[in-house]
Amino acid sequence: MKYISKQKGTYTNTLEFFRFIFIFFFLGAFIGGSIKLLYKSLGINVDGTSGAFLVILAILLILLLMYKNWLQFSGFMNVSREHKLSYKTTYVIGTIIILLIVFAPFVP
Repeated sequence: MKYISKQKGTYTNTLEFFRFIFIFFFLGAFIGGSIKLLYKSLGINVDGTSGAFLVILAILLILLLMYKNWLQFSGFMNVSREHKLSYKTTYVIGTIIILLIVFAPFVP
């Protein structure tokens, strides 16, 4: 089995895994809280509706964009084959994120 990184051993892979889990849960919770605060300040409640699923999907897409464009290059593994998402892909996913957040309150 080939390692993706140039460094040998599982210590680096384990550190990168825990870093990913930390980013996924804590940054995801922070983004989710920020979106909920935005909705609350506008007097909108999406809890318990199908719109909450759209917000969760938007948060996952935000985390994907952040990881693929910035965070994967600052980790413990020295990955030489990875590259950023193209500008067009980033733009399309960013537009989808905005649309999901805007239309989430209108979904019953």
